[in-house]
Amino acid sequence: CEPDCNSNEVADDCDIADAFSFDCQTNGVPDECEPDFDADGTIDDCDSDIDNDGVPNEGDRCMFTPLGNPTNADGRSIGDLDEDCLVTLDDYVFFAICLDISGPGHVPGFNDCIRAFDFDGDRDVDLHDFSRFARSFSRDSGN
Repeated sequence: CEPDCNSNEVADDCDIADAFSFDCQTNGVPDECEPDFDADGTIDDCDSDIDNDGVPNEGDRCMFTPLGNPTNADGRSIGDLDEDCLVTLDDYVFFAICLDISGPGHVPGFNDCIRAFDFDGDRDVDLHDFSRFARSFSRDSGN
């Protein structure tokens, strides 16, 4: 019995041979049966930006950033101070510290705090940034 990963009653190799399905990586498995993290219609093995964060895979430090999280130039979620590719309770603790040492009146702020938590680009960490951080924090499935 031939594999039929998409349950269309046509063997996978026939799907591909008859152009019913695409196989961008030519592995004999129709693309609709392969993982597509960002659901953009291009499977992960053939997608130049797996998580659709605007950072190409070759320069993306966190290739599976939760969809919709704002990222910095190297693909890490803004709000991820400890650089583990997740915005977690540890980052929340760091945010509270940064709010104290890089908040309004502390310009220029502490560089790591600004890099991770300055969502609005005003070179400090304040309650405006916390509003955006809270949204980033809630999107992370690890919390």
